[in-house]
Amino acid sequence: MKNHVIFGVEPTGHYWLNLAYFLTAKGYDFVLVNPMHVKKSKELDDNSPTKNDTKDAKVIAQLIKDGRYSVPNLLDGHLCRTKRGRQSKRSTHPAAYDYRRTHSKCYSALFS
Repeated sequence: MKNHVIFGVEPTGHYWLNLAYFLTAKGYDFVLVNPMHVKKSKELDDNSPTKNDTKDAKVIAQLIKDGRYSVPNLLDGHLCRTKRGRQSKRSTHPAAYDYRRTHSKCYSALFS
């Protein structure tokens, strides 16, 4: 009987970070699968460009099973707060970033 669980995601933006920090704090293994690998593997498996969550989940599970993933380098403690602080300071520069997208990202990262 197998009882070791590896959680794997296809990273999109910053949304995977909260889940990664939560699961690693609980002692689970958390890995990332390259989105390009998911796309290419899906095309090889069924020769169809259609995309849906069920198909993506199966492809991601197969890539993890085959060992085709990377382990994220998650910052902890002081380093994490320092990096997030720099990101929020940099992101408030109005000439460089779109207000809504940038601030929602910062709020999500800061208040997680």
